[in-house]
Amino acid sequence: MSEPTRNRTVQWCAAAMAGVLVGLVPLFDDSPPARVLAVLLVAASIPFGLLRQRQPWVWALIVAWPTVTLRFSQAGWHSIFLVVYSMVGVYLGDWIVQWWTEAHPPARHNPADNAGGEVAADGSRVAADGLPPEMPGRF
Repeated sequence: MSEPTRNRTVQWCAAAMAGVLVGLVPLFDDSPPARVLAVLLVAASIPFGLLRQRQPWVWALIVAWPTVTLRFSQAGWHSIFLVVYSMVGVYLGDWIVQWWTEAHPPARHNPADNAGGEVAADGSRVAADGLPPEMPGRF
Protein backbone atom coordinates (compact mmCIF):
# COMPACT_ATOMS: atom_id res chain seq x y z
CA MET A 1 0.00 0.00 0.00
CA SER A 2 1.45 3.37 -0.95
CA GLU A 3 2.07 6.08 1.62
CA PRO A 4 -0.75 8.47 0.51
CA THR A 5 -3.24 5.61 0.48
CA ARG A 6 -2.14 4.51 3.94
CA ASN A 7 -2.41 8.07 5.25
CA ARG A 8 -5.88 8.46 3.78
CA THR A 9 -6.98 5.15 5.30
CA VAL A 10 -5.74 6.18 8.73
CA GLN A 11 -7.54 9.52 8.40
CA TRP A 12 -10.79 7.79 7.41
CA CYS A 13 -10.53 5.44 10.39
CA ALA A 14 -9.80 8.34 12.75
CA ALA A 15 -12.77 10.29 11.42
CA ALA A 16 -15.08 7.30 11.80
CA MET A 17 -13.81 6.64 15.33
CA ALA A 18 -14.41 10.28 16.26
CA GLY A 19 -17.99 9.90 15.05
CA VAL A 20 -18.43 6.63 16.95
CA LEU A 21 -17.13 8.19 20.16
CA VAL A 22 -19.56 11.09 19.82
CA GLY A 23 -22.34 8.64 19.00
CA LEU A 24 -21.64 6.60 22.15
CA VAL A 25 -22.43 9.56 24.42
CA PRO A 26 -26.01 8.25 24.95
CA LEU A 27 -24.52 5.20 26.69
CA PHE A 28 -23.49 7.48 29.56
CA ASP A 29 -26.62 9.61 29.54
CA ASP A 30 -30.00 8.28 28.41
CA SER A 31 -31.05 11.52 26.75
CA PRO A 32 -28.12 13.88 26.21
CA PRO A 33 -29.05 17.39 25.21
CA ALA A 34 -28.73 18.06 21.50
CA ARG A 35 -26.35 20.92 22.19
CA VAL A 36 -23.85 18.49 23.77
CA LEU A 37 -23.83 16.34 20.65
CA ALA A 38 -23.61 19.46 18.49
CA VAL A 39 -20.57 20.80 20.35
CA LEU A 40 -18.91 17.38 20.33
CA LEU A 41 -19.49 16.94 16.59
CA VAL A 42 -18.10 20.39 15.82
CA ALA A 43 -15.07 19.74 18.04
CA ALA A 44 -14.50 16.27 16.56
CA SER A 45 -14.64 17.49 12.97
CA ILE A 46 -12.43 20.60 13.25
CA PRO A 47 -9.16 18.57 12.98
CA PHE A 48 -10.32 17.09 9.67
CA GLY A 49 -10.91 20.60 8.36
CA LEU A 50 -7.41 21.52 9.47
CA LEU A 51 -6.07 18.79 7.18
CA ARG A 52 -7.31 20.83 4.18
CA GLN A 53 -8.83 17.94 2.29
CA ARG A 54 -10.16 18.51 -1.20
CA GLN A 55 -13.71 17.48 -0.31
CA PRO A 56 -14.56 18.72 3.18
CA TRP A 57 -18.17 17.60 2.98
CA VAL A 58 -17.03 13.96 2.68
CA TRP A 59 -15.07 14.28 5.91
CA ALA A 60 -18.06 15.88 7.61
CA LEU A 61 -20.17 12.94 6.50
CA ILE A 62 -17.59 10.42 7.72
CA VAL A 63 -17.51 12.03 11.17
CA ALA A 64 -21.28 12.45 11.47
CA TRP A 65 -22.56 9.22 9.97
CA PRO A 66 -21.77 6.90 12.93
CA THR A 67 -23.44 9.37 15.28
CA VAL A 68 -26.47 9.64 13.01
CA THR A 69 -26.88 5.87 12.77
CA LEU A 70 -26.43 5.37 16.52
CA ARG A 71 -28.93 8.14 17.32
CA PHE A 72 -31.47 7.11 14.68
CA SER A 73 -33.23 4.64 16.99
CA GLN A 74 -33.75 7.32 19.65
CA ALA A 75 -34.29 10.52 17.69
CA GLY A 76 -35.71 9.18 14.42
CA TRP A 77 -35.11 10.91 11.12
CA HIS A 78 -34.31 14.17 12.93
CA SER A 79 -30.87 12.76 13.72
CA ILE A 80 -29.89 13.42 10.08
CA PHE A 81 -29.60 17.10 11.02
CA LEU A 82 -26.51 16.23 13.09
CA VAL A 83 -24.57 16.19 9.80
CA VAL A 84 -24.90 19.99 9.73
CA TYR A 85 -22.82 20.32 12.91
CA SER A 86 -19.96 18.29 11.52
CA MET A 87 -20.13 20.35 8.30
CA VAL A 88 -19.76 23.47 10.41
CA GLY A 89 -16.75 21.95 12.19
CA VAL A 90 -14.96 20.83 9.04
CA TYR A 91 -15.48 24.13 7.26
CA LEU A 92 -14.48 26.01 10.43
CA GLY A 93 -11.20 24.08 10.50
CA ASP A 94 -10.70 24.79 6.80
CA TRP A 95 -11.34 28.49 7.41
CA ILE A 96 -8.84 28.54 10.32
CA VAL A 97 -6.11 27.13 8.09
CA GLN A 98 -6.95 29.58 5.30
CA TRP A 99 -6.89 32.51 7.73
CA TRP A 100 -3.59 31.35 9.25
CA THR A 101 -1.86 30.97 5.90
CA GLU A 102 -3.01 34.42 4.79
CA ALA A 103 -1.98 36.03 8.08
CA HIS A 104 1.41 34.28 8.15
CA PRO A 105 2.70 33.99 4.59
CA PRO A 106 5.90 32.05 3.99
CA ALA A 107 9.14 33.94 3.43
CA ARG A 108 9.57 35.17 -0.12
CA HIS A 109 13.29 34.49 -0.32
CA ASN A 110 15.22 31.29 -0.70
CA PRO A 111 18.15 31.00 1.73
CA ALA A 112 20.15 29.21 -0.97
CA ASP A 113 19.93 32.36 -3.13
CA ASN A 114 21.29 34.48 -0.30
CA ALA A 115 24.95 33.88 -1.21
CA GLY A 116 26.17 35.24 2.11
CA GLY A 117 24.34 38.59 1.93
CA GLU A 118 21.78 39.79 4.41
CA VAL A 119 18.08 39.71 3.67
CA ALA A 120 15.52 42.19 5.01
CA ALA A 121 12.25 41.14 6.64
CA ASP A 122 10.34 41.62 3.39
CA GLY A 123 12.73 39.33 1.49
CA SER A 124 14.64 42.04 -0.36
CA ARG A 125 18.41 42.17 -0.23
CA VAL A 126 20.14 44.62 2.10
CA ALA A 127 22.61 46.95 0.40
CA ALA A 128 26.33 46.57 1.05
CA ASP A 129 26.36 49.72 3.21
CA GLY A 130 23.56 48.32 5.41
CA LEU A 131 21.17 51.18 4.63
CA PRO A 132 17.67 50.62 3.30
CA PRO A 133 17.05 51.43 -0.36
CA GLU A 134 16.02 54.97 -1.13
CA MET A 135 12.34 55.61 -1.41
CA PRO A 136 11.42 58.48 -3.70
CA GLY A 137 8.66 60.73 -2.45
CA ARG A 138 9.22 59.91 1.19
CA PHE A 139 9.68 63.00 3.39
